Parts: sequence; C-alpha cells; structure tokens
Amino acid sequence: MRNKILICSLLIGCTTPEPDCALSQQSQTGLYSMFLTEESGDCGALGHAEVEVGNGIPLLGASQCIVSEGEWTQAACNTRSVVDCDDGIWVLHLEWNVHSVDASSETLAGTLSTEMDKWDGIYTCTGDYSFKANIIK
Repeated sequence: MRNKILICSLLIGCTTPEPDCALSQQSQTGLYSMFLTEESGDCGALGHAEVEVGNGIPLLGASQCIVSEGEWTQAACNTRSVVDCDDGIWVLHLEWNVHSVDASSETLAGTLSTEMDKWDGIYTCTGDYSFKANIIK
C-alpha cells in the first residue's frame, strides 16, 4: 500500500510544466484595428479605433502619455502596462492587459481598465473594457 501511495505521489509531482509562449514581446507591435466592448463602468462605449501597439503597449497620443509600468509574462504571452495621459483637458489612467491570441500576434485580445477626469474633476468616470484587435500592418 505504501508503495502505491509513493508512486502516486511521484507521478503527481512529476507533471510536465506548461511551456512558455513561443513569441517575444516585440511580436506585439504594429498598427491594429481594435474593437473595445464595455464590460462595466460609467464612461460609455469606446467602440472601434486604429491603435499603434508597441511591445504590447497600446500607444494613444504618445506625446501626451507616459508608460509608468510595463511587465511581460512569457508563459502567458501577456503584456501588462499602466499608461497615464494628460492633454490639458483629459487626464487618463489606463491599465492594459494585452495577450497574443495566435502564434503570430496578428490577433491580440485583453482588457482595459480606465479612470478618466475632464476639466480637473468636473467630469469623471471609470470603465472596464474587453477588446480584440487585428493587425493592419
């Protein structure tokens, strides 16, 4: 009986770990056609946009935005980033999770959590979105 328990324990402990993603973070780069679906919040629908993605980070008005955090998880082909933007009217805090759907990163999917502030707090909102994006070039 002890031998059976020992063998079962060894078999359970010797499972093969899931392989890492074969892609690099750099593969999540290009111009994408992105469709965002509102999941919750009070900001309203964002709909469709053409978005430049660099190393898994969606770049919106790059001159007015700062990437304050960025993390690549190889096992999941996922880039998590925090982007803060201020164009003088809108202050945006954007938290992105972007992962490759296929083996070539031609399709990306993920989530966006937002905090938006217009005119120093006269209008504020938060929102959670899911998205799917297909590469244009």
